[in-house]
Formats: sequence, structure tokens, C-alpha cells
Amino acid sequence: MKSYLAAFAAGFRRIRLSKLTARQAQIPLTAIVIVLLAAGAFAWQGSHENVSEASNTVEKLAKLKPAAKPTSIPDTADTPDFVAQAINQSAQSNRVQSPSVDSETALAILVGTKGEMEFDFLPALAGPDEKLSARYESRLARLAGGTESDQVVLIKPIINEPATAPKLKSPPVAIEEPDLPDWRRFAALSKETGTAPIIAIVIDDLGHSEREFAHAMSLGEGITLAFLPYTDRVAEFARRARQKGFEILVHMPMEPTDASADPGPNALLTSLSEEELKRRLAHNLSRLEGYVGINNHMGSKFSQDRGAMKLVLDELAARGLLYLDSVTIGSTVGEPVATASRMPFASRDVFLDSVAEKGFIERQLRVVENVARQSGRAVAIGHPYAATMEVLKRWLPDARARGFEFVPISTVAALECAC
Repeated sequence: MKSYLAAFAAGFRRIRLSKLTARQAQIPLTAIVIVLLAAGAFAWQGSHENVSEASNTVEKLAKLKPAAKPTSIPDTADTPDFVAQAINQSAQSNRVQSPSVDSETALAILVGTKGEMEFDFLPALAGPDEKLSARYESRLARLAGGTESDQVVLIKPIINEPATAPKLKSPPVAIEEPDLPDWRRFAALSKETGTAPIIAIVIDDLGHSEREFAHAMSLGEGITLAFLPYTDRVAEFARRARQKGFEILVHMPMEPTDASADPGPNALLTSLSEEELKRRLAHNLSRLEGYVGINNHMGSKFSQDRGAMKLVLDELAARGLLYLDSVTIGSTVGEPVATASRMPFASRDVFLDSVAEKGFIERQLRVVENVARQSGRAVAIGHPYAATMEVLKRWLPDARARGFEFVPISTVAALECAC
């Protein structure tokens, strides 16, 4: 019996468990352990030495686990043309006074946390005559470990290091009760621990197709979905998303600076009367149910108009809703108006896919990680593009394994506001 057990154990050790998943390895491992236990019990009648060897073999086998294969975002070997263009523009604008600007720094400054720039239709790179808003100058300086008075604002090289962040107070988890404001009543469950950096990812422009909707929901928990109110199936999609536990926003169409760009029917325009603005806002909000608030679709012109924004945000506050500023232009007044009204709000930190290419999206996710590590939280906005969905599906489990926590946008709003 001793020789049989030794031969059996030696044969098992030659199996390459590393090619099996945990689920695949679990069944044969359990079966083998049971067989060896039975064999050990039988061998007890012949020799205590055989029992001891069988027990040791079982103990060793039980400790074997298939190795998890880490996922990582590959580095892009070649520098794309738009990166070189970004570096040249940064030198021309004197925004960065360093003669050696690496690709990721240029991208982060000109695209990842961009300033005066229309996102929806203009090119992805800011022009040399544009300036970063004070908010982003401050954030970039903080990321570089400097101060707002620094002349050189750089982002340190971004690497896949373990996530760490300052401790944050946890907002109360929203419970769907009638006496709560809607931004808490309809909030998705947040699994924030208060000890790790948090990331809120919002997928915009949903409602056009079943395929895009299904791909966005396949990203899993902690993702916020933003629906265009004028799409035909918006009410159905929003209801299904709520049933699956997703937090949802109304992706409110607003006036862009580019007059040729159409934000869609019933868009909020600066030329409208107060009565018409309120009517359009109410109409768009009535198209679906169960949302926590809105974020702007386009809106680079509308979001600069303090009077128009105050009217809209006052209406949102009265309805118990939050506002996520998509920051389609650096001079938006969304944050100061929301702060003055003491309503729940959040602001976008990074656009993931203003260039819908996998290499670019991977770089932007590294910027997201860096913002989250430095400030404790980050808000990223993407779209249901095929490249975005592919990269996110690969990156999300890896980022979770490295300590990042993914939360709905209401969690970030609860931390930002004084409400």
C-alpha cells in the first residue's frame, strides 16, 4: 500500500494546476483528497507508518492552490501621433516649462484633466491659447507634490503600485425609504470601507441600443449608468438597471459652445425663459424613474451661465437630487453653484475615452488610479464604445485586487457636499 500511495502522489504532483481555474481545480482536488483519506484508513490495519505517510500526502495536497494569473494594463510601446502633438502644444503654450515632458504627463495635462475645452465635438487636445481652470491647476499641483504657486505643474510617472489612500469618513449607506431625499433613496448599495481609495465610474450616453446597455451592465457592481432622456426605451432600460442594483443618472442634454452640435430634443439652452427651462427640465426628468440625479450631456456653454445653472440646480435641490458636473469645459460654474446651495454634487476628474482607442483608455485609467491614490477618490466618465468596454472588463478585476474600491456616484457626492 505504501508504494501505491507514493506512486499516486508522485503522479498527482505532475499535474499542472496552474492551467486550471479555481473552480476547475476544486472538484478533482476534493476527489483525490477523499481517495487518499480512504486509502489511508485502509492502510491503518497494516502499518502505522503507511497511515502517517498518507496523512502527510493529504495535508500537502490540501494546501495546493492554483496560482492566480494577475491582469495588468500593457504599456504602449510606440508613441502615437497625438502624444507627440500634445508634447508640442504643451511647449508652445508655456503651460509646462520643462523641456522634457513625457507622454503620460502631456496627456494628463492636455486631455486627462483638461481645462478650457469642449469635449463632445472638438478635438481631444486643448489648444495653446487655453488655460487650465484653477481647480485643475490645484489638483495637478497636488498630484505632483507641489503647491498651486508652482510654475511647473507635472504629474509624476504613473505605475501599477498597491493602492493607498487617506482614511475617509464613510457616508451613510442609502436606504430606499420614502422620507429620504431621492439621491439617497435610490442610491445603490455602497461597499466602501473607508480605508481604501474609491473610484466612481459613470457610463454616459445609454439608451440608444440594447447591445450598449447590456455591455455596460456586464461591467458589474459599483458602476453608475447615465441615460439620455429622449431615447425610446429609456424608461425600460432604467427600470432594468435598477432591478440589477445599478445606480442611475439622467444624462441631461445641455447647450454646447459649438452651435452646429445638436445636444438632442428638449435640451437646456441659455436663450430659454425660466418657465421654458423648468418645463424642459421637468419633461426630461419625467422620462424615467429611480435616478439619484443628473449629469450634463455636452453643456459647455450652458454650464458657464451662472443664472441658468442656478435655476437648474435649485430645481434639483428641491427635488432631492444630486448633480454630477461632467466638466465639458474648465470654466464651468457647476461646482461653486452647487456648493453655495449646499446640495450633493460631484465633479468629473478624468474622461476615459475622448480618444476611443485601447491604448489611450489604458493610459487614462492610470491617471484615474493616481488621482484616487492622491486624493482618496476619483470620478471617471466613459462611453459604451467597444474599446472602452473591453479595457474596463480587463482592468476592473485587477484594480479591485490591488485595493481600489468601486462605488456609485452618490457615495462621492456624499463626501463632497456639506449637506
